[in-house]
Parts: sequence; structure tokens; C-alpha cells
Amino acid sequence: MTAFEEKENAASPRQCTVSQVDWFLELMEEDYHLNFEMDDEGLSTYDHMYQAHIYSNLVDIYHYQFEMLRIVRECTESLTLKIVGGLILLFGVWFMSLLVILMYFSTGDIWLICIAIIFIYALSVTVLFNSCEICENLQTEFYNSLCNMTWFFWNQQNKRIYLFMLMNSQQAIHLYISFNVPVNRKSLLLYIRNTYGFLNFLYQLNISGGPF
Repeated sequence: MTAFEEKENAASPRQCTVSQVDWFLELMEEDYHLNFEMDDEGLSTYDHMYQAHIYSNLVDIYHYQFEMLRIVRECTESLTLKIVGGLILLFGVWFMSLLVILMYFSTGDIWLICIAIIFIYALSVTVLFNSCEICENLQTEFYNSLCNMTWFFWNQQNKRIYLFMLMNSQQAIHLYISFNVPVNRKSLLLYIRNTYGFLNFLYQLNISGGPF
């Protein structure tokens, strides 16, 4: 077992936040050693310190990347999350429809309450879908940052860690709810369009002398 594997197995779980990931992305892009092309003389003189610094940074970056992938994988495999997410979307369509109908017959405080509920629900769903979009973008930024590193000056151990992270970064991050509906901005726009279409159908039904 390599020193990297021993450190990985002994490491305690870490919390992965967007701000921490952003910090590591900046490290990957700006770190002097990760992206510095050393000449032959410098590489010979400072090779040990250079490789040790590379190893330390790669291990830290790997742990945060691994934690982010673990969280996404657990959420994706959660049957409860899929069911609850699907019910929230379905509930939104029907509940928004009932509120719109209630607003049609209401005035004053009730009308304002309906507007407030619709706004809070729409804001919550938007934040949810945008949060998952951020995870997808972070994975893309991870991959781009890794590709820009000057890995050809590293030793074999560091190259193995680098290649392992590069392979993990090629995995697309997607969170699915309901019947495999991806949680991103594209799905959010589709959901808004379908909800608007259903509400418009109710409106047309009403003005044509329907049951409302």
C-alpha cells in the first residue's frame, strides 16, 4: 500500500462546501509549484522539496474532490430524495394552480398571501436547481484546472494521483429526482414552461365558460 493510499484510508471524512471548493480551484490555478516549469538544474537541486509539495497539494485537492463526489453520489442514489423531489414538482403544479384559482376569486389579504406563497415556492425551487447546477460547473472547473497543470515534471507517485483525479473529473455530476429528471437550470426552465402551460390551460378554460 502506498503512502497516498494509507493517508487516504486514515483520513477522517471532511465537509465539502462551495467556498472550500472555490478556494482549492484558486489554489490549483495559482499555485507556483503546481504550474511552474522547472529547468533541469532547478529540478535536480530542489526535486525532493518540489515533489513533496506537489504530493501534499494533490492529496488535499483529491480529498475535497472525493468528498464532493461522495455527497453527489449519495444524493443521486437516495430513493427518498427522488420521491420527495418528484412530489415537490408535482405538488407545485397542482398547488400553484389552486392558488391561481383562489386568487381569481379573492381580494385583499388573501390575494397577497397567495402571491407570497407562490413567490416563496418559486424561489425555493430556483435555489435548489441552481445549487445542483453549481456542482456541475465546479466539476468542469476542476477538470479544466487539472488539464492546465505541468504534470510532466512530477514523479511517478504524483502522476498516479494526478491521473486518478483526472479520471474522476471526467465523470459528469448530475443529481436526479422523480423519474430521472436532472436537477439543473435546463430542467428548471422546462418545469417552468410546463407549469405555465398548465396554468394557461386553466385560464383559457375559465374564459371559455369552463367549470371555474
